[in-house]
This record gives sequence, structure tokens and C-alpha cells, in this order.
Amino acid sequence: MKALLTIFCCFCILSSSAYAETEYETINKCLADLSSKDVKVRRRAVLILCKFANSSVYSQLVPLLDDPDDKVRQSVVVGFIESRMVLRPATLPLLRRMSDSNVHTRRMVSSALLPQLFFYISYGKKLSKGDREILLGALKDKDAIVRKNMLASYHSLRRILGDASFFHLLGDESSEIRLAALDKLASSLSYKVLKPYLEKLVNDKSVKIRAQTLKIIGRFGREGQVYLKVLAEDKDSSIAARAMSYTRNVEYLPRLKKIILDDGTASDLVIDITSVIVNWNQESGLFVKSLLNHADESRRFAALSAMSRTGGGLELAKLMGLVKDDSSRLRKLVFRYLIRLKLSEKNISELALSDYTDVRQFTLDFILRSYRQNKAILEALYDLMLDEELKIRVAAIKAIWQCRTEDRYEILEQSLTDDEPEVRNLAAQLLLSSSDPKAQKIMKAFMKENKKVNISYLQELNTISELQTEIRAKKNGWRQKVIAALNHKNLKMKKAAIDIIVSNRDAELVSELQKFLRTNRDTELKNYLYRKISQEKN
Repeated sequence: MKALLTIFCCFCILSSSAYAETEYETINKCLADLSSKDVKVRRRAVLILCKFANSSVYSQLVPLLDDPDDKVRQSVVVGFIESRMVLRPATLPLLRRMSDSNVHTRRMVSSALLPQLFFYISYGKKLSKGDREILLGALKDKDAIVRKNMLASYHSLRRILGDASFFHLLGDESSEIRLAALDKLASSLSYKVLKPYLEKLVNDKSVKIRAQTLKIIGRFGREGQVYLKVLAEDKDSSIAARAMSYTRNVEYLPRLKKIILDDGTASDLVIDITSVIVNWNQESGLFVKSLLNHADESRRFAALSAMSRTGGGLELAKLMGLVKDDSSRLRKLVFRYLIRLKLSEKNISELALSDYTDVRQFTLDFILRSYRQNKAILEALYDLMLDEELKIRVAAIKAIWQCRTEDRYEILEQSLTDDEPEVRNLAAQLLLSSSDPKAQKIMKAFMKENKKVNISYLQELNTISELQTEIRAKKNGWRQKVIAALNHKNLKMKKAAIDIIVSNRDAELVSELQKFLRTNRDTELKNYLYRKISQEKN
């Protein structure tokens, strides 16, 4: 019995496969069913047709967006969403579904399709008055989700409808929409526009809304003073403190000083308030300056940050003391001051012996920037050449060469036998790049005593370095040199050429690269190119 049943099933399968419809037949049958009076037949036809990601099929689904049955219309919308196929002829019919009687359809269009639709609209004809009214109506939709979705497309919609179309959302019944409206419209809001909603906003139950409102009215000056005073008494301590600082009213100074010195105050709030009160008057300025001696790092940082923004002067002795601070972010602020000053040889020597790597790196940068005005500061380079950090040592040797000190050749000659390979390679590379007979003599003697040393790698690096230097200068024939490097036997030269082409994005060179890749089967080089392009995009 089982055997007979199996044979029968196989026969049925073979029979059905023999008479199975082709894709073409299925599509044609479903297209014919679209005009059926039976709503179930139309629904079935739409659902099947939406599975075919074909523009000719979807173009025939467009009229169904006006079908009297909401399930049919919704199915077509879902099809466009899932296929990500927004055809130009479908743009306006899809947009008009924003006035659909079915809220779920309106939600889908406003959420998933609207951003794509605007791409086509912005490059097409202007919207008709009717279509414009549909969008304006969607901004006032009874459904909060639709209004929220519309607001999410603010940057695209504003070009079509204008900022004023969104202002009513500042008073929306949904706190989420009010907050989003404040955030999106922040740069477009004037006191006049915001005023009708301010009474409600400054007393809003949402802390986030009151905080966002404060940010906006803080820039209105005198016009916003009335509402700043309301927020200065806010239940939320951070809102109250910021509101007091925005008023620029010295009567609040005692309270603000107390807030800044309170151990429980968040560091970001301390920084914000301090940056505002620093230049109120002499009292506030002296208070901020006194914070430089505070035991808490965030207070010291807040004070120095505030003074750096206002250009407040600090004595060199004080700065030299602050550069010894344990806080790296505070030291970075000190660097902004020091880089503008004329530091003595003694100052530079002290910085070169700092316990902190970033200070010693700053010293090196300062020397390279200022040695022409004061040659004496070059002495600090010799301390930096002995630094415990290899990168500092290497940079100091480069600086010795760049600054053309009298003993640079002797230093490089000694560096050829350094314990660190990176130092030895750098010394050899610099000497090989020089056309000076003295450098050539040192390398010749070195090669004679070290016959096993292969310097071809260093010569390649020099060639690449010279090529990159010429490219930056855009000297005559630079494109030809890049093309030559691209066709070089050495892989490093090829990669260097790719680096230059990707970073410069020169049309002629990109064309040459395309030709090269068509005729070259080097997988490693192609993979390198794709990685490089990905890095550029990121």
C-alpha cells in the first residue's frame, strides 16, 4: 500500500511540474486579475506581482494605489517599500497616499517611502497646490506617528513647504514631537516665532524639553530674559544654573559660585557655567582664575578652558606650572597658550625633560616651528634624542636633520649603529636621500664595513618619498611619474601610486588606473585598492 502511495505522489508531482506555469504566464495572469471586480482576486494578484522586482510590473501597479479597497492600496505600498523601487511615475501617486483613509498606509508612506520620494521631487517639477496641501495636511495628521515621521523628514520638506509649516509642532500634544520640533527647528527659530509657545515650553513637564528650550532662548538676549528668569527657578538644578548664567545678571553670581564649588555638581555643568561667567566683571574673572588652584581637575580644566576662549592672559610662570598637571586635557589647553609665546632656552629645556610624553612632543613641535627666531632652543633636541620614547627619539633625529645643525652628519653616522632598527633605518634613509658628498662618504664607509647590509629597501622608501613630495607640489610631469610608478616592478611603488591616485582623485590618473587593472591580474594589488577606497570613504 505504501509503495502504491509513493508512486501516486511521484506521479502527481511530475504531472504538476509538467503543467506548471512559467513566470511570464503567472505575471500576465495576475496583471489581468488586477481589473477583476472581486476584491479578493485583486488582492491576490497584487501580492503575487509584488514578488517580482521588475519595473515593468511595478509600473502597472501604480493605478492600484487608488483602488477603493484599502488592503489593495496597502499591499502596493508594501511592495514598493520591500522592493525599494520608487519609479518616477509612482512618485506623486505614492505621495498622495499621505491622505489615505487608512492610518497604517499613511504611517508606512511617511516612514519608509517619504525620504526616497523627496529625492525625485527635488529634481522634478514643482508640486501642485493639491499635492502641497496633502503634505501640509500630513503635518497636522490626527495620528502622532504620522506627524513624527513627517518631522523626521524636516530637512527635505522645508525646501518644499518652508519652515513656517512646522512651527505649530512646537505646541504639539505629544511631548516627543515637541522635543523633536525644538531640535529640528532650533537654527530657524526667532524670538517672534517661538514666543507663542514659550509659556508652555518653559513650564513643560519634560525636563528634556525645558532644557532644549533654554538652549534656544539663551541666544535671544534681552528678549528672552523674562523666560530665563522662570527657568532660573527650575526644579532641575542644571537647568536653573544654566538659565542663571544665560541671564548675565551679576545678582546670580553668588549662587553660581556656590554651584561651581559644590562637589555634587556635574563636571560638564561646571565647565558650561564657568565659560559664561568668566568675563562678567572683575569679581567673576578673579573667581574663575582662582579655580586654577582648585584640587579638583574638572574645576581647573573649566577655569583654563574659559580663560582660553576669552583670551584671558596668564603669566608664563603659571603656565609652566600648569603644564606639569596630571590632566592630559588640561595640558593640551596649556599648549594653546604656550605656542603663541616666545619661550626661552631655559623654558624649552625644562619642557624637554618633562615626565609627560605629550609635553616632550609639544616641545619638539615648538622647536621646529620657532628655531629660526631663536637658534638657542635647538640645544633641547639633544635631550630629546635620548628620550625613553622611541617615537620622540626618531622625531628628534629628523628635526636635527631638518634644522641643519652643524653636527647633523656626525649624529646620523652614530645613529647608523643604534640599538633600535627604526633609528638605524631613519639615519640611513636620510643620508641616502642627500646629495652632499659628506653624506655619501659616510654611507660608503658604512657599507664597506657592513657588507651584509641590504639598503635597497631604504632606497625604495626614498624614491616613494621623493615621488610624494613632487606630487604635493604638482610639478610638471607629475602625472607621468605616477603612471610610471604604477607600472613599476616593485609592489611598494605600485601601492604608493595607488595611494596618490585615490587621495588626489585626478580624472586622468583614475582612467589610467582603470586601464591598468583591466590588464593586470595582481589580486593583492586590487585588494589593496579596494581597502584604500574604503578607508577614504570612512
